[in-house]
Amino acid sequence: MRRALYPVVGEKTLRHAIRRREIHVEGATRWRNPEDDLPGDFETTRTVHYAAIRQPMDPQEFITGLKKRLTAGLDRLSLALADGSAGVVKVTTRHGDPWITVPKLEPLPEPTGLQALKDEVIRRWGVLDLLDVLKNADFLTGFTDEFSSAAAYERIDRATLQRRLLLALFALGTNMGIRAIVATGEHGG
Repeated sequence: MRRALYPVVGEKTLRHAIRRREIHVEGATRWRNPEDDLPGDFETTRTVHYAAIRQPMDPQEFITGLKKRLTAGLDRLSLALADGSAGVVKVTTRHGDPWITVPKLEPLPEPTGLQALKDEVIRRWGVLDLLDVLKNADFLTGFTDEFSSAAAYERIDRATLQRRLLLALFALGTNMGIRAIVATGEHGG
């Protein structure tokens, strides 16, 4: 394990440093050395890679451009708030701190062709249960293994956690909400 430039004190600090990839774990997949994520020829073709993502090679130039865009955006917001052209966006306070309030947006109209797409899916495969699709996708890819807890350790066994993650994704994907899923009583705890 490589240590950062400053001493790491405590389990929580260590965990955060690993998540920020300031420290890497030798032999790990998820917490590996971030340098290993770069293409093998990165140093020799650095200019090509930077050009592909349209970014300057000089970090100071990147930071300066970022600051300019941020300042311009905040200036536009300040002017819009001052002259009333910000619409329903307001600056309020929340717990004594300034807070920018943006109301919920109205739903957009259904895209043209979406109904035709739905009809074609039903024609080809019939009605698909989203929960079955999620379970099959997880079986094929194991994507629920990529979810990690913010806690220091997990108390729930992996199978229960996997079921709960899939149900939570199903609740969000169907817009039912987790309470409605639990209220059905069909899926256990």
